[in-house]
Amino acid sequence: MLSFLSNFKKVQLKPMQILLTTSILSASLLNTASAASNAEPIILDDFESYSLGESWPKISATQIIKNCGLASQSNKCMRVKYSPNSQGSPRLTKKIKLPHSDHYTLSYDVYFENSFEFVRGGKLPGLASANPTDGCNSVKPDSWSSRLMWRENGALQSYFYSQDRSKPCGDGQTGKNFKFQKNKWYGIELEVKLNTQYDEYGGSVVVRVDGKVIAENKNQRMRSVYNSNSDISLFFFSSFFGGNNTSWAPSKPVYARFDNFTVYPGAKLDYKPVVEDYELIRKSSLRPAAPTLALLDQLEATEEPLINGKFLLINDFNDLKSGYYSNTRWKQAWPDTLWVRGPSDKNMYMQNGSKQGEDGTSLRVNFKPDATSRNDSGIHWEMKLPREKSTDIFFSYWIKLDKDFDFAAGGKLPGLSGKDGNQTDDWKGRLKWNQFGFLKFSLETKSGFKEIDWDLYRQEARLKKGQWQHIEIRYSLNTPGEKDGIVEAWLDETKIARETNIEFGRGSNQATPINTLIMSAYFDESRTERWTSEKMEYLWIDDIKVANSRIGYY
Repeated sequence: MLSFLSNFKKVQLKPMQILLTTSILSASLLNTASAASNAEPIILDDFESYSLGESWPKISATQIIKNCGLASQSNKCMRVKYSPNSQGSPRLTKKIKLPHSDHYTLSYDVYFENSFEFVRGGKLPGLASANPTDGCNSVKPDSWSSRLMWRENGALQSYFYSQDRSKPCGDGQTGKNFKFQKNKWYGIELEVKLNTQYDEYGGSVVVRVDGKVIAENKNQRMRSVYNSNSDISLFFFSSFFGGNNTSWAPSKPVYARFDNFTVYPGAKLDYKPVVEDYELIRKSSLRPAAPTLALLDQLEATEEPLINGKFLLINDFNDLKSGYYSNTRWKQAWPDTLWVRGPSDKNMYMQNGSKQGEDGTSLRVNFKPDATSRNDSGIHWEMKLPREKSTDIFFSYWIKLDKDFDFAAGGKLPGLSGKDGNQTDDWKGRLKWNQFGFLKFSLETKSGFKEIDWDLYRQEARLKKGQWQHIEIRYSLNTPGEKDGIVEAWLDETKIARETNIEFGRGSNQATPINTLIMSAYFDESRTERWTSEKMEYLWIDDIKVANSRIGYY
């Protein structure tokens, strides 16, 4: 296609529409050229200079074709062939150098032909540093990459290698309420902003389709050194099925088309935010139950980090009847309960609710204003986990505060623990909220208490009233004798903390492995005059998950 048309989304037009659209484009040409000049876009390839049938240089499984769907005098694009093999399909890669920058938006069009099989997923082009990290390779301070993945049934996921990966392969976010349809052009934008020495966690990856935000990962540390090697300096064409085994492969050769590879400095100038109508999974004003999550096999099919992972616990409370429970009845419902306080005092209520026609039950915690101590406030519940020798675990749950929730002076939230009665090696780590709703991490060991104020770490680490939020925490125990333990946290898929130099076990002793779930929720700061609320307060918890890999909320 002509380069000045690269900003326009492709459409399939009838003959009369072609004449009208050509006139509109001609009338708009001066304004478009002016905007492009200000943005100084880098047009990498629109395929108009190639002969029909020719391959794109260095990528043999490609062919230049015409009639690609845009009303113009020239409408060539690149057709890519994906042949099945033992890894999924052959790796089709090409790198084109870019002027160094810390903020670019890659824009291109993609089209999946009618015979295309999405299978488990595959890679789409992106941006990268001079020596990109990919293929589940180890972390390097000046190396990173950011691409996209199509996923099962046409879902779309951001996919990037940053400095803070907790597993060999990349991180990412799968967009909700979006799936590629076949025989349709889509305008893709991948905006990558790197962190700088003045904002260590200021990196971000934003994915838009036809101008609409599909996935957004903020507060990323893409690099840990700041030099030319770590800048954005490559257009990284990378497209293939995989994964790394035949379960990712299509059943036959399939085809997709690409066009208008363009890079914009910073954010793309003609982008207009349209996220107001984007349905976030946590968005709800009426329901008392958190969103129903994907089944385990669906989650494994759309979240690559869990391919070799394993859930230790999944519970959404939907098997429990609504109403109050006694302590005894609660233990019967949860046989692995070690002890519980709160159900018999009616501090705990199973509440039915729905969202978009989906029935569900969540755990409602009642905070009474007449509580005389934290033992009378909310719930205190510990449960044994199925595996007792875990040293690196991810724990997630959904939480919702009443719309006029009073934070009072602060309180405790769920967490994990290692306990076997050993006075030296036992520990517990939970979240706390303060009087403003900011989150902090509380670690209790036999050496004492340690609190990490995440509100100082980043403003996003804050609970909001009247809406569901998703919390995920990683606990990685330290090596005996070393202060190399790690705690990481995500709130609504935004990383809000990464704390290193954590010592769970004391001295040369190994900390007790992670073996206990602490489902606590209560007002805690009893040393202050106003440590509890002056009225009834309500908090809901749902969809508890424990795994040995990143969980996410999809």
